[in-house]
Amino acid sequence: MLTVLFRDAFDRTLSSLALIAWLFGDVLMVIYIAFPLGIAPVAAQETARTGVVPDFYVQLTLWTQPLFVIYTILAFSALAAYGEAILSTRVLPHWVGWLALVYALAGLVLAGFTAGNVPPFLHHLMPILIGVLLLLRRGQVPSEQEEQQKHASSVTSGHTTGHNRD
Repeated sequence: MLTVLFRDAFDRTLSSLALIAWLFGDVLMVIYIAFPLGIAPVAAQETARTGVVPDFYVQLTLWTQPLFVIYTILAFSALAAYGEAILSTRVLPHWVGWLALVYALAGLVLAGFTAGNVPPFLHHLMPILIGVLLLLRRGQVPSEQEEQQKHASSVTSGHTTGHNRD
């Protein structure tokens, strides 16, 4: 929905890239989360039965950390692209775009220093703030129906005033 909002504000490139990066990252995150739920019980049963940890489990566990690191890079990159989209449109105040850019770059630097072990909630703080600001903005911007009613009442009052002069 955020990408559609930016597309309507004439930003097609950055918001689309951000959406693709975020969706691809989300697929990796689902795999990262689902792995322990699907593979670990099978490996535990095999270990209990044979007394040896299965080779496939060890090999697959080596892939989980890189999935999270790639997700982190994609999430913060998408946030940076959304920050640029905010700066190139009037959807939100420009300070929000700058804050998103700084936050995304700080997240990427933190991911570099911690080998991708950024706490997952940090990926979502800035998007939550953007969402809240968009909801607050929507509450302040009159709806299309309110605008039509205001226009109709001004036309009617102007027409009535013109009638009183006759």
